[in-house]
Amino acid sequence: MDGRDIVELLQRDGHAVRWESACPGGEFGAAFVEWGGRGAVLKHWPYTEPRRAQLEHSARRISKARAAGYPTPAVIGHGRVDDWLWHLQDRAIGALVDEPLSQSIVDQLVAANERAAGCGVGGQEPWGVDLVDSLRVGLEDWCLHSVIAAHSSRARDLLDRLVAVGHSIEADDVPATDLVHCDYHHRNMLVADGRVTAIIDIEACQDGDRRFDLVTLAYWLGLVGAEPGVAERLRDRALAGTPIELLVAYNAHMVLRSIDFYARTGRPELSDLHVDYGASVLERLGA
Repeated sequence: MDGRDIVELLQRDGHAVRWESACPGGEFGAAFVEWGGRGAVLKHWPYTEPRRAQLEHSARRISKARAAGYPTPAVIGHGRVDDWLWHLQDRAIGALVDEPLSQSIVDQLVAANERAAGCGVGGQEPWGVDLVDSLRVGLEDWCLHSVIAAHSSRARDLLDRLVAVGHSIEADDVPATDLVHCDYHHRNMLVADGRVTAIIDIEACQDGDRRFDLVTLAYWLGLVGAEPGVAERLRDRALAGTPIELLVAYNAHMVLRSIDFYARTGRPELSDLHVDYGASVLERLGA
């Protein structure tokens, strides 16, 4: 089932939607569509009740964050068609950035992150539960410890360290008052004329600690690079603003999920890269 199929189902049910094209750059099948005469981005997933509830709560978080100045497109709507869930956001201007990030762009991302403060909405288990569970035992369909252990002996040894980090904190230690994007990296933003116009792929946001998003950004920029000194200054900012036990746990989660994701999606060479890089990140933090 791809985006065209979802569009046909929505048209069958009377929605004024028209397929335009697949979105560039994403791991999964987002599509550009026209919805009631306006440009929009359509995503879809198999129906589950937890996912339906997640989309409902994330729409509330996004609305609250937008009111605080967080630069992300408005949610047009979401719902169910047959055995599928669909989600629509306004289409934003701008493009993905293919060159190393500048200090100006990173400063704008830090400012956007500050606007996520206090934008949690309650009503769901906070993100800290997933964080701790991911490190201690893994999650239902991602952060799979079995995948990491089977990847290589080096990954298995690193997994032991990640599990130990998970047992060093409790879910209640993790703030739950902010909107946390959960995947706040250099490919989930749009830029036009040197200005960050939109934070995208936000529909999985949760109540949590917005500082995790800065850790995510710093983790990725430390790996893929940025203009000279930019990644280092961002890392120092994260170090200065986050308690060390949370900083270690947030970075450990990034390491674990990255190794699992690339191993599970048939890119073992990238898992190896994150084993080496992740070990160096933890060592720098004394973990």
